Amino acid sequence: MKKIFSLLFLSMMILWISYPLKAQNMQGREFWLAFLNHTGADDVKLFISTGATAAQVEVRLFDNATGTVVFTGNVAANTTQAVTLTPANVLPTTLETVQYRGGIRVTATSDVFVTASNALVGSLDATSVLPLPNLGKISEYYVTAYSGESQVMVVATEDNTEVKITPSTTTAGAKPAGTQFSVTLNRGQTYWVRSNAPNDLSGTIVEACRPIAVFAGTNTSTVTGACAGSNHLYAQMLPLAVWGQRFLTAPLESSSANYVLRFVASDNNTTISIDSATSGANFFTLNKGQVRDIELNKAVTIQSSTLVSVAMLMKSNSCNGASVGNPSLTILSPADRQLRSATFSTITRTGINSHSALMILRSSSTNATTLNIRLNGTLITTGISAFSPGRDYVFVKIPIPTATAAPYTLTANADFSLYVYGTSTNESYLTIGGTGFATSTNTLSAQTPICPNNPVTFSATGRNVATFDWYLTGDVNSLTTRQTVTPAAINTTTTTYTYTTPGTYNIRLIITTNAGCKDTLSTTITIRQPTPNFTIPYPLCPGDSATLDAGLYDAYLWSDGSTGRTLKVKQPGSYWIELTQGSCKQRTNFTVITAAPPQTDIVTNPVAPNYFDNNRTQIAYVCEKNAESFQLTALASYNAAVHAVVWSTPSGTQSSNTITINKAGSYSVIVTDITTGCRLADSVIFRNACETLLQLPTGFTPNDDGKNDVLEIFGDGFYNLDLRIFNRWGETIFVARSANDKWDGLVYGQKAPSGTYVWNATYESVFFPGQKLKAQGKINLLR
Repeated sequence: MKKIFSLLFLSMMILWISYPLKAQNMQGREFWLAFLNHTGADDVKLFISTGATAAQVEVRLFDNATGTVVFTGNVAANTTQAVTLTPANVLPTTLETVQYRGGIRVTATSDVFVTASNALVGSLDATSVLPLPNLGKISEYYVTAYSGESQVMVVATEDNTEVKITPSTTTAGAKPAGTQFSVTLNRGQTYWVRSNAPNDLSGTIVEACRPIAVFAGTNTSTVTGACAGSNHLYAQMLPLAVWGQRFLTAPLESSSANYVLRFVASDNNTTISIDSATSGANFFTLNKGQVRDIELNKAVTIQSSTLVSVAMLMKSNSCNGASVGNPSLTILSPADRQLRSATFSTITRTGINSHSALMILRSSSTNATTLNIRLNGTLITTGISAFSPGRDYVFVKIPIPTATAAPYTLTANADFSLYVYGTSTNESYLTIGGTGFATSTNTLSAQTPICPNNPVTFSATGRNVATFDWYLTGDVNSLTTRQTVTPAAINTTTTTYTYTTPGTYNIRLIITTNAGCKDTLSTTITIRQPTPNFTIPYPLCPGDSATLDAGLYDAYLWSDGSTGRTLKVKQPGSYWIELTQGSCKQRTNFTVITAAPPQTDIVTNPVAPNYFDNNRTQIAYVCEKNAESFQLTALASYNAAVHAVVWSTPSGTQSSNTITINKAGSYSVIVTDITTGCRLADSVIFRNACETLLQLPTGFTPNDDGKNDVLEIFGDGFYNLDLRIFNRWGETIFVARSANDKWDGLVYGQKAPSGTYVWNATYESVFFPGQKLKAQGKINLLR
């Protein structure tokens, strides 16, 4: 019996493992939002869309500390519920005052997609609303708005949330540009900041140590100043954790339509390149909070040196290539924040007669079948175009077939981002339809552990960090070391710790920012001595072999000089293995011994007539008509504490050392030594016979007609048979040694002629062992 010895070791190669927080998508079960001021707005709505699962939905307006439920009900699967709100109850009215006004919380029992729309005749914009987990634990926002009556709205999701705001321009409430001020909000409270036209709040910084939702835009704006036509601008800001360094976008209405990209930088000396430019208008540098607009009329790729926010704005009606729509605003999703499936909805609005989706896909193929893009299951086959440069991405514009707010699902076999928009002669909206989200810019990395007494290096990054507090010993309450650093846009640090004892350790890092916010990151590491863990010594069964598997390490050296992961041993003796992991080597000696096999010999009581055939199979006889029976014993020295015995008989299995049989059939036994696991098998075949009988027919007809073509030997109870057939000259032409031998009428490959042939036989009887018996007769061969 072959035994396999295995080391269950994980790979411990020297590499770095990062522990970012899990990315989220646009669907969720809790949302916080507020609207911006939009003078004269008379159509303020939420559109709540389900996926494959129905949801019980509640919409609560925080006009006081507990709020007022303005909608509750079940939204069926794959439907959109429009919730109409009263503009006078939700639009802000009081500048720069902490108040219960306009804060809205949407909750659902299963994942939903939420869109908010703020409209009046001739002026409209909408935004997709981020689920609460996408807001992150520490809030850092850089606002994108536009010139005009620029606005920022902050909604708190938790009590006692201190919000710090650094406006980029003097506010309508006389807060000076560049000077930070603080307000404290409870859950559901809002704070509204507005500029005096034409000042722009873009670049305003909003920070908090708790999750907050931030919305920005304008009452109405014209984009750009040379164009005619104005519209409300309204978008939820993306937290800094969602920002990126690579972006791709394309015109919305036609391949040559004009649009505006607005860039906001979070760090000084941020370089931005459009379509790989290294100079000119498409290559520029921004400092923290600075804003830059670029007008474009083609699909482009964007690369930045650090995290940036990129917003897309539709231009005013007279400047749109298709002369439709009006200004709308959304924040673009970075190229590395993509999904394979997105559920979204359009909005219901009289006059919006065209709804579309713009997909940005990670693919080098423009073949529709290869890409396999599907809208509600229908394959999209047209409109797929490649970026140039950036052919690792493509984009496709997909018409949405209805103007209702029904939910839609887009799927693809490539990662994608999605934007949804709608237009009429003088109204439009632009939202994010699908993207992935990370919820923290802070990271914790650990060098893969090597072995005890070797230092392990940990690395961390964070923004504007004041202290890194490391808990490395496995006791999450015991501070190992505190590192105080000078706050910067990006702080990176390392620390080392030496573990002397193998084991698993819980690691915790608390990052405290310059603003006093705390973010806790954690992971576990395992320190393993590179030592084999197979049982030593382990006995081999006689004649057996063992394959020793040392597990996954950097290098191996066995005592026979081999350097593979495994070693096959057949002989007992002393061995060793030296394992190498990184800079750690460990040699382990072990001994392989041979186990004594269990003994078995089937003994019958009383002794049954038996013999061993040429294959060393034991043949015994039982006379069934005389109700003869025998006891079969497997092991004379049987000990239940040492041996496990299992019989296999014609009627099933039995687990006892001795069994009683009275029928013909095959009886086998396996004896296992419980201590060593070694096994030994034996068997005996019982035939039904009461006496010795040897018979041959008097003739046969080997004419290949399928009837009586061979001469067979009949009977049983004999062994050591020597049966010979002679021709008329006394020559032996056939010899049989057992009843299984048959004569086909051939002699040296030639057909024997018809005639009479003499035979004689000698044999022994199992009933009279030791006595030689004889028989003879004649056979007629007829053709």
